[in-house]
Amino acid sequence: MARVLFYLCLVLSLAVPLVAQEPHRRLKIGLVGTPPFVLYESQRPTGIAVELWEEMADRLKLEYDYHHVESQHRGLEDLSHNELDVLVGTLSITAERERVVDFTQPYYQSTVAILSPMKGSTWDRLRPVARTAAIYGLAVIFLALLLVGSLLWLLERGTNKQFPETPGPGIATGFWLALVTMSTVGYGDRVPVTPGGRVVSSVWILLSMLIVGSLVAGISSSLTLSQINANPIEKPAQLEDLRVATVAGSFFEGVVGRYTDRVVLRPGLDAAIAAVLEGKADCVVFDRPSLSYFLAKYPELPLHLSSFPFEPQNYGFGLPPDFELTNDLNIVLLAIIESGRLRQIESRWQSSLEGE
Repeated sequence: MARVLFYLCLVLSLAVPLVAQEPHRRLKIGLVGTPPFVLYESQRPTGIAVELWEEMADRLKLEYDYHHVESQHRGLEDLSHNELDVLVGTLSITAERERVVDFTQPYYQSTVAILSPMKGSTWDRLRPVARTAAIYGLAVIFLALLLVGSLLWLLERGTNKQFPETPGPGIATGFWLALVTMSTVGYGDRVPVTPGGRVVSSVWILLSMLIVGSLVAGISSSLTLSQINANPIEKPAQLEDLRVATVAGSFFEGVVGRYTDRVVLRPGLDAAIAAVLEGKADCVVFDRPSLSYFLAKYPELPLHLSSFPFEPQNYGFGLPPDFELTNDLNIVLLAIIESGRLRQIESRWQSSLEGE
């Protein structure tokens, strides 16, 4: 009897590891993110995050099916309800998200960047200044010269032989005197001789100094503002009064909300950039690798990517709470990072990451 019990225990002890080594169920893998991390080529998902996941799954001998997720917010909800097993893509690891789902170890460190339209040529920036000066400044000066010239003619006619009696030539002479006085040329070919004419000329000399000084100051201010507007958007402090586009439901929606209340939400990155190109937004705020990839794909677009890094973030894969494979996934992910395999995956997409 004792021998039978011994053999029975031996069989059971050998059977437990066999059961534990049975293949895991087929996993539901959600994909969410933007190139170069998640993209579709010939209907097949690829990218840094996708290739990394496939390397991890291969090492753990996991079977899985991909499921496209429309937004990060939706993907996180599916994870919290155990409708997905892993969410692969550009998920920023935050304290708020950690309260409802788990994450793997970070696999990528990124920063936020600003994509804004490049300004036009120098003439494009000066055209409003030139138009304003021509329409308003010159019109005001012409009317002032005509008024002063007419007063001088009325006061000088009949006494000063330099002023003709007839209105046309007489006013033209007064206009000329007012013009050379304003420009400080003072040829001396025409001078007032009556007390009234000299008073008007004296007042006009003082007013001319104010008019010319104000005109120069106005043009200088306009040129300065034009130059400021021509500078690209580089830092988040410049976002305060701008219409800033980003992807709805993403980590960047919260980032933009910290700098401006004029948030333009779009369902995807392409739509957010389209809003800028259509003049419906002033710039796009998103992660630097994705914006760099877009510019590398469409270099002909007149867009500028900021060089100032802000809001650093870590990307990881999302996992359901208490997921049975969390520890195994973290171990294999760290092994891939330590072996340099992740760097090899990134190097294939290096041209799209050069903006970092």
